[in-house]
Amino acid sequence: MTLRRPALLALAACLLPVSAFADSMDQFSFIGNGLDYEFALPASTTTPDSNSYGFGPVAGTLNGSPALIGFSITLPGVCAVCGTMQIGSGSQYQFLYLPPLYEITVNPGTTETLTFLPGTYTAYPEYPIGDFSYSIEITPEATTPEPSSLYLAGTAALLSLGALRRRPER
Repeated sequence: MTLRRPALLALAACLLPVSAFADSMDQFSFIGNGLDYEFALPASTTTPDSNSYGFGPVAGTLNGSPALIGFSITLPGVCAVCGTMQIGSGSQYQFLYLPPLYEITVNPGTTETLTFLPGTYTAYPEYPIGDFSYSIEITPEATTPEPSSLYLAGTAALLSLGALRRRPER
């Protein structure tokens, strides 16, 4: 019977590394021209090879009030709006020149991964109406474990405690 305790401990130790984490998110803040957009997006996204990425509408705030915000990126290339990003809500959208706030990783096959780079950037309108710019801040949010991961960790902890408390029979 003394073999049961080490077997249970080994099982519990094997369950802990299986835990997975939810996608990490980045918090975005766009401020300029009397507008303040706040929203969150996944830190990375994988898509088929593309020159544009669309996000949204996503829940966020516009000047402190709840809003659905659209955000898209068109990578540099040979088109009229390449190297720009578009942000807006409702019918009010602004094209801005794209600062280097991302990196692209080409994956095997036909996909690529766009990853946002945390930091503070300045973006200027593609068609200036007045003299203004947007300040863009990307801040990573803490990664939160998924509920299934917490369940696995809790199960492993209970098995460990049960194995340690069990006394060998005489």
